[in-house]
Amino acid sequence: ENRKLTAMLWFLFFAVAFLYYGVVLLTTEIHVDGGNGSGDRNSLDSGGARGGDDSLKCTSHASPDLQTQAYVDIFVSSIAELPGLLFAALCLDRLGRRRTLGVALVFAAVCFLIITGYETTPVWTETSSLATSRCFMMTAFTVLYVYAPETQTTCVRATALGLGNGFARIGGILTPLFAVQLAGSGYLAGVAWTFAVLAGCTAAVAFY
Repeated sequence: ENRKLTAMLWFLFFAVAFLYYGVVLLTTEIHVDGGNGSGDRNSLDSGGARGGDDSLKCTSHASPDLQTQAYVDIFVSSIAELPGLLFAALCLDRLGRRRTLGVALVFAAVCFLIITGYETTPVWTETSSLATSRCFMMTAFTVLYVYAPETQTTCVRATALGLGNGFARIGGILTPLFAVQLAGSGYLAGVAWTFAVLAGCTAAVAFY
């Protein structure tokens, strides 16, 4: 029974970290790709994630030369983590650890599914989906680090958490291959589908 629980926790650490850092990198990748000054962020020529040139222009002081709206969108997506922390705090004891984790991942999966249709959806929908997915992935990350130590006995708790964190680092190492490399090569829809399926599977594991 403990082996089964440990394997589940290792998978949860890997998947949650992969998805969390994935949506963080994807938020920047999408908007950086729109930084060529074209003004049309739905154009296939507005960056690598949308099928165009993935090069990034910089200002004279070496900061990214992005449109003002891109900075606003990144800021909105980033600050969305704060409601995620609040959601975790409110639901941890009311819904329980695993149920809160599962619900957060389900909502994140829905947001990723919306992003798969980025070619036909308005920009505000894409920005809202990125922000909401980031919110719920922060919830999942927070809940996991509360839940995991509670499942282990005192004598192995620190070791178990360290191993779980190691699997999380592996997820963090691998996610740029998807959220940066593949998305920047024009496979944003495929990346979003990958994130959606993984989030759904991880939610099922959390509920199970």
